[in-house]
Amino acid sequence: MTIRETLDYLASFRDNWNVKTERELLKRFRLEPAQRTGDLSKGQRTQVALIAAVCPETDLLVLDEPTSGLDRSSGANLSRRSLARTRRGIPIAGRFLFPRT
Repeated sequence: MTIRETLDYLASFRDNWNVKTERELLKRFRLEPAQRTGDLSKGQRTQVALIAAVCPETDLLVLDEPTSGLDRSSGANLSRRSLARTRRGIPIAGRFLFPRT
């Protein structure tokens, strides 16, 4: 299964899926949608999982240590920029709460 197929499959279960956010995060993480998920590193798999968590437009999103598994620069980039731009996050002791705004 490719990244594209994985995200399409996960999106099929959601009423709302933010395609713009998906594209932005794929680009920011430098993930190639045609890449097979079985060939991804642990950090890349974490990035795909974060895209899958953020793109559905839920009323509340709770991420427990969302940067676990990412290298330090990717984790800092994610927590400060990517998620902050896609949803208004509330950091609480290593966790992030994202209420719908």
